[in-house]
Amino acid sequence: MEFKRKIFLNLLFLISSVSVSAWAEISIEIKGDEVIAIETDGSGAAPVKYTLGKTVKAQKGSRFYHWSKEEDSKRWLGQGKVDSGELDFLITQFEGQAAGGGYYGSLDSLDSSGFGTHVVAVDLPSELKGIKGTYPRKTIKDKIELARKLRESGYSFFQYDSNTWFNFIDPSALESIKPVLTDDFVKSNAFTQLSKLAMLETHGLIDLNHPEVQKQHPETVKIFRGLPLSPEERAKIWNQFLNYLYSRQDLGPKLARYFRPEITIELSQKIRESAPDFKMNSSTFEYLVRTGRQLGLDFESILGTKAPHRPKVSLLEFHPTEKAIPDILKLDPFGQKLARAMEFIDYNDLMLELAQGAGEPWRRYDTDGQRPLLERWVEATAKTPDGIAKGSTEQKLRINRILSGNPSADIRNTPIVAGGDIMVGAKGYYRITEFEKRALEANPYLSVEIIPDPTARKKQRLYLGRHEYPSAKTYRKFENLLSPELVTELRAAEAAGTLENSELTRKVLGFLIESVEKSDSGATGYGKYQKFLSIHPFSDYNGRTFRALYQAQNEKPLFLRDFDHDLFLKPEQFIPEALNGEGQLLAIRQKMLEEHARNPGSPRYYDIPELWRVAVESDLTPKDPSAFVRDVKAFYLSPENQDLIRKKKLFDFDKTIKNICVSRRIQMFLAQ
Repeated sequence: MEFKRKIFLNLLFLISSVSVSAWAEISIEIKGDEVIAIETDGSGAAPVKYTLGKTVKAQKGSRFYHWSKEEDSKRWLGQGKVDSGELDFLITQFEGQAAGGGYYGSLDSLDSSGFGTHVVAVDLPSELKGIKGTYPRKTIKDKIELARKLRESGYSFFQYDSNTWFNFIDPSALESIKPVLTDDFVKSNAFTQLSKLAMLETHGLIDLNHPEVQKQHPETVKIFRGLPLSPEERAKIWNQFLNYLYSRQDLGPKLARYFRPEITIELSQKIRESAPDFKMNSSTFEYLVRTGRQLGLDFESILGTKAPHRPKVSLLEFHPTEKAIPDILKLDPFGQKLARAMEFIDYNDLMLELAQGAGEPWRRYDTDGQRPLLERWVEATAKTPDGIAKGSTEQKLRINRILSGNPSADIRNTPIVAGGDIMVGAKGYYRITEFEKRALEANPYLSVEIIPDPTARKKQRLYLGRHEYPSAKTYRKFENLLSPELVTELRAAEAAGTLENSELTRKVLGFLIESVEKSDSGATGYGKYQKFLSIHPFSDYNGRTFRALYQAQNEKPLFLRDFDHDLFLKPEQFIPEALNGEGQLLAIRQKMLEEHARNPGSPRYYDIPELWRVAVESDLTPKDPSAFVRDVKAFYLSPENQDLIRKKKLFDFDKTIKNICVSRRIQMFLAQ
């Protein structure tokens, strides 16, 4: 009943949002085996004809397969059919479907398995008539009326190019939904593929005792059952596994664990080979690291034991594929807002809000006279309106104007120096490590000033730093990244003593951000994000602007426990850190969903241990989760630590939290 209510509301929205002219009169004309749709819009214009295709037939008893989410498959199996209201809604959802909207089905049980994790069968109750040809996806607007007129003319489905894929538009064709058995899978030509068997086994859809399964995959069945393989058998399956390793196909946890030694050697070798091309093509490096995490390797195995930086607190053994990202819309409204808050509030600020039991932690940065930041964030990360090119300066300005609340915000025209509140003379500095010093000095955009930390103890390699973001005044730092014409203009201004010209700085920054989009075709989204942060083209909200840009373009958040890492790590160190942050956020959201399922009336989101493990950066698992959470909250509530958070003395805060929260006092609650 709840699903039908949602369908009804969606249809009401569709009806209310389409103009009157969209509801044109549609008629169907049959010429021999050719099917034509005629649309008259009521404006007096001549009717428009669309040739839909040729008449074809599907035989009674034909079996079609539909892959989807587990919850959808269970609902259809429970109903034994797809009801007409749901089908009407699906008919309107034609985006991304070559054969238009409707309920798709394939004659092959496995050739559409990428659409979901579970499958149902559709058995045709009688011979049905359909159309093989081109579906009018963008021309005829009223898809429901078109489907109704086609049904009146005796047509039940569309078939598009492929001989196996159909889209059903007639509920009478969907009145026999049945479970799919191993017998169905072994008939598919694709069943010979190792990846298909691994996928079916992962989701519990295959009977390993079936004779045909054992005949086609004898060695793999042994692996799934924990039986030993001979060296020859292991080599045979590894060679098959290797063919799929870089194909973005999910080969399942059992095979990944079994071949972990081989995967480690293979990926570490590929990462070493990709190193010389990293500056020009960081996407290869990110892809290899992501592949390793999806196969269950830890960062030490992927990057090597001598890597200068390895991310901490990997909450997931297997980093999920895109389709496994938790759906926060299943949370209650409070949980949804809390989940979104993790996208734009600095983690320590958010944890302090949770430790204090704040009722609306997402309002941490809200100020009088401005729209709540959560509302601005949701708008900024939504799909970019048509007419604004992806990656354009216009897109970046739009996001910055939304987040800053300043509709006239523009690329800045003045220099920006970033320091801290550690004063040496008249200058403010922040504290950094040797490791962070090297990253700052290697940044091609920043003009960096670093001095020894006078408070550092012997053998403690600590420094004080400050940096200046790009402007016309600092152009010599990144002269090689500018066009010859712009360099000539800047040199002339330098000779004339007019480098402080505000329009020159705006021109320099505009060129730099456009060049990142144009010339960095091999850069990852993470790599571009780091460069945009270094260029810092806006007066304010740079970090959130480019995290929102990343999210809008990649349809997933960019999460870091410490957003200082976006400048204090080299790109080859930042990419694994950002990937780990993605995994941390996914794990936290999954735990939020589990907590909501346990206590739907009053979920205790603030007591989820994973939230606080990320805060403490502990790779250890709490033995007594409640005590662990209580002690870390107490640390955040200490006035001294609140002051460190307020003053953004994150180096000192992190040092303290590691010395105290992962000390013997709390360590007794932790166990490997």
